[in-house]
Amino acid sequence: MSTSTLIRAPAQPPAQLESPSLADRCIAAALSGLSDCSRRVYQQRINAWLKWSDGTTALDRENVKRWLRSLELAQSSPQVRNQALAALKKLAIEAGELGWIEHDAAVRIAAIKAKRISGVRTGLWLDKAQCVQLLLAPDGTTAIGKRDRAVLALLLGCGLRRSEACGCTIEQIEYRAGHMLLVNLIGKGGRVRSIAVPGWAQKTIEAWHKAAGMNDGYLLRSIDRGGTINGSLSAAAVRDIIKRYGTTIGVPKLRPHDLRRTYAKLSRLGGAPLETIQHSLGHASLKTTEVYLHTGEEANAGDYMNLEGDEPK
Repeated sequence: MSTSTLIRAPAQPPAQLESPSLADRCIAAALSGLSDCSRRVYQQRINAWLKWSDGTTALDRENVKRWLRSLELAQSSPQVRNQALAALKKLAIEAGELGWIEHDAAVRIAAIKAKRISGVRTGLWLDKAQCVQLLLAPDGTTAIGKRDRAVLALLLGCGLRRSEACGCTIEQIEYRAGHMLLVNLIGKGGRVRSIAVPGWAQKTIEAWHKAAGMNDGYLLRSIDRGGTINGSLSAAAVRDIIKRYGTTIGVPKLRPHDLRRTYAKLSRLGGAPLETIQHSLGHASLKTTEVYLHTGEEANAGDYMNLEGDEPK
């Protein structure tokens, strides 16, 4: 038997052999055009659906609603349920366009309503003392420590999202009147902004820049075990860095977005105008900025009752 006979594909492959390829195309289409953070979350939710469906459950309205009910029974938060629904809606739309499922089935899935969430969730903020501890946690005598301090400077000192910090390049650093600027940062919704870097953060970033010896390309880089500086730092690596140093200072649940909240909160306490904070964070709405400033800790109406000394004996 010749080699060509061994590798020749069948003229009409079975439908079950075509389905995985088509499914992969639909998933790739659903994830395209998303930010790094959104793509990661949507991928997780779609993977969870695929695991639940076990490849045998049809992607239709009834099964999607069954899966969402299973998430509720597993005590998943409304946010997780809504993320899962959004991911499957996008998947269904692409699946309908590419012919993986019927167009009518995609429309029925898209019509499922998200669970309404009202109120303001309490996030995590650091106080000034914790911020100082965090900034001193990395070993400033090593390349990794200098890099990690630069990560903290961008998130805590400039209020960047981790995706923005990872995408920041050396070419975007400019100096005006001796002050460092990060120019033409592209945030959510394609909004472009420039940010003035505070003095302490500028020194930290410059120390890393000098140690790395880089002249162009991404500012934040990965470093292997041998100390070699490689390509850009991933958003997942930033998350791990923040979690590690958060644990060091006694805040094991610390996440990158908590530093963004802290940036907004401490800036406001220091007298920064709301509009300035809004611009720095890259928010389209001032209402979004105000959410970052509400810890919930300062809003107990009972504090105004003045009942000290009148407690029951």
